[in-house]
Amino acid sequence: MAKPKDRYLKINGLTIHYLDWGNTGAPIMLILHGVTRFAHAMDGIARFFADRFQVLAYDLRGHGTSDWDPKGHYGLDTHRSDLQSVVDLLNLENIVLLGHSLGGSIAMSYLYYNPRNVAKAAVIEDVGPHIEKTIRSSSSIQAELERTPKMFPSWEHAAAYWKKIRPELSKPALERRLKSSMQASENGVITWVWDISGLLNHMKNGPKGTDDRWDYVKAITCPTLVVRGSESEILSQEVAARMSNENPHISWVEIPKAGHAVHTDNLDSFNSKVSNFLRNID
Repeated sequence: MAKPKDRYLKINGLTIHYLDWGNTGAPIMLILHGVTRFAHAMDGIARFFADRFQVLAYDLRGHGTSDWDPKGHYGLDTHRSDLQSVVDLLNLENIVLLGHSLGGSIAMSYLYYNPRNVAKAAVIEDVGPHIEKTIRSSSSIQAELERTPKMFPSWEHAAAYWKKIRPELSKPALERRLKSSMQASENGVITWVWDISGLLNHMKNGPKGTDDRWDYVKAITCPTLVVRGSESEILSQEVAARMSNENPHISWVEIPKAGHAVHTDNLDSFNSKVSNFLRNID
């Protein structure tokens, strides 16, 4: 079974950690995780594709073992700048760019602003050009984060929290949620793998960007697959279909028995759909 190597880059004054799954010389797949996750949350995807690609997955600033920004700069423009630096420092070209949630937004932003097209293809997991107010508003996400406990005394307490907020999760899906979003500190306390306080401060006090990024969608020029979870509260069928209608380079699929974290809730189906998409563009 493939195991990644830990590597580090100095980017915009912060140390950024990334996982290199080997297979040097193969085409590059660069994976971007979501706002409440870290690079290892994407291991199920990385391991599946590691025989066809050199898979790289990095911890966004404020996540995992990348530095947490003391100034709380967690806006989309800053994340896009970090991604640009990763691409430049590693001399990446002709890559498959795969992003979940925030990672998908960063990918779309990068594809819009990047002056040179380094992406062979893109996979956008359960996010559109905006968070739909009829489904789930940004203010409700902020309120949810404010209610979220900052730590738990044990893994049992952490599991109980997940069961309370997501009672429909299967046991394997629950275990993946725990591993992908939490970690044990040196004193045994279970904490999140991301800077929840810094993110909340950014949402409250940071610069307000536009909620409408349809220009990003229209500007994509590489084959792109949008993946929606059938139970998603973030991306509706209507918006996923509109993304495809607005741009002939974009197609979309829906994965059953999955919410916003499609790759966590139904990993096998997610990998299968993405694999089929990538084979069709080879």
